[in-house]
Amino acid sequence: MNRAQSRVIVICSSHIAWWPNEHWLSSRVMNRIAWLCVFLASQCCATMVVTIVTVHGIVICADSMNSNESSKELIPRQPSTTEMQKTFIIQDRVALAHDGAMILEFVMFDGKKLVQVGTPYSVARIVRDLRRDTSLMDTIVGVATKLRQKLVSQFNGFDAILKEGYMKRPEGHPIEDDTVTHFTIAGYDGPTAHVYEVGVGLSWRTLTHYVTPVRTLYPGGNRKNIGLFVQGYGN
Repeated sequence: MNRAQSRVIVICSSHIAWWPNEHWLSSRVMNRIAWLCVFLASQCCATMVVTIVTVHGIVICADSMNSNESSKELIPRQPSTTEMQKTFIIQDRVALAHDGAMILEFVMFDGKKLVQVGTPYSVARIVRDLRRDTSLMDTIVGVATKLRQKLVSQFNGFDAILKEGYMKRPEGHPIEDDTVTHFTIAGYDGPTAHVYEVGVGLSWRTLTHYVTPVRTLYPGGNRKNIGLFVQGYGN
């Protein structure tokens, strides 16, 4: 995997940008951390987000793999560039990274023709609405909370789709707590770094979904040691 395939965002208290660029090339420490993120993301065979928080700043990286879900048949079209993107900058101060299903599409047969029924969820639509409905005045947890609200809205009525059998459990996926989609939100409020997560999971046993609460990944815990958090989703 090269840098173009693994989109990396670097954040400090006064600056946010894609890496590499001139601002970060002068920082040997941040460049090494960014390379480490790229290396870790490239080792995973599922979709993956790597976030490292240091005194120098935050580096957040997503691999280049993408997961889509559809019922029974794949939609016969090429995903757009926007649909395949997994890292985003919101309001020039918040980094957003995604792993899991990029888009959920449902189809049915009309005779022998495959017809698209609908797209109840897509990362591209979440990001578009989040950029529209947030401002520079929002805190990082405020952005995460608005993201959760949009997940609740997009997945409204999703249980009916599950109960109708439009989605089947992929082989190897857990019966309970199967991840559908997952977001990592990172940035600074003043001098303090913050990282949060929120996502959607489902139970194949009860055919119901749930939107997780916004959970703090940083700050918190024992900062003397390295804590590894892995969130993945494989086809």
